[in-house]
Order: sequence, then structure tokens, then C-alpha cells
Amino acid sequence: MSDSTENDEREGSPTSLDELTHAELRLLYEEASRNILFAKGQQWKTVGGTLIVFAVVMALVKFVSHAPSFTKVLTGAVITLTTASIAVLTIYQFWQYNELKRLRAIGRKFSSLFREIRGIKSPGEANFHRYLLLVFMCMVVIIGAAIVYMAMKRIF
Repeated sequence: MSDSTENDEREGSPTSLDELTHAELRLLYEEASRNILFAKGQQWKTVGGTLIVFAVVMALVKFVSHAPSFTKVLTGAVITLTTASIAVLTIYQFWQYNELKRLRAIGRKFSSLFREIRGIKSPGEANFHRYLLLVFMCMVVIIGAAIVYMAMKRIF
């Protein structure tokens, strides 16, 4: 990097974009930010909804029928729901990753002050936190499925 570029970045160089382009990029930045928040919310709703369905399955086995054929069908449903939930959580995670790539690309066009503030949390740290939460969500779903399975075995 040249000395003039380093001085510009230390002084908080403004963006070189014209007003219309800057407005378009701000709009795209806001859209990507909203998409990330939406995907995060959907991930948690997926986990919560899956756990609610698991509770309903346990109630069905306990209060509706103990028949082995019914229990086998519900076991298959729990396995299918667990797999589907983990797949959906992963899809939402990749969606967030793509939106973050958009944010980084847009951010490179903004002022040096914007980039400095945006860079307070490193991308590596952010990825670690994001994927740790994904693993946590998947484990909650898997543990919920295991509890349902053990409860169905105990009831049966």
C-alpha cells in the first residue's frame, strides 16, 4: 500500500462513489443485513418448531396409541424431521454466509472509517461464532430427537 493511501485511511477518507451509486449500495447493504437477521431468526424458529413437534410426538405416543406400528411411524417421522431440520439450518447458514460476502464487497466501496468500524470484529471470529451456534442448534435438535426416541422406547 502506498504512503498516500495509508494517510487517506488514517484520516478517514470518504467514499469516491457518486451519490446515486452510494445510495444503491446503501440499499443493497441494508437488504443484505435484513436478510441475515431474517435467516438467523428462521434458524431459531426451526429449532423451536422442531422441539415443539417432538413434544407433540411424545404426547401422541403417551396419550393416543402405544401400538408398535404407530410408534414405528412416529420414529420414522422423528428421524425425517431431525434430518430435515439440520438441512434447513445448514441452508440458512449458507444463505447468511453469502449475504456476508455481499456486505464485505459493498463495504469495500465505502469510506475508510466505515471499513475500520466494520472490521472491529474479524471475519474469522465472526465465522467461529456463527458456526459454533450452528453446531449448538444441530446438537439441540439431535438431543431432542434422542430424548423423544428414548421416551417412545420407555412408553412402548
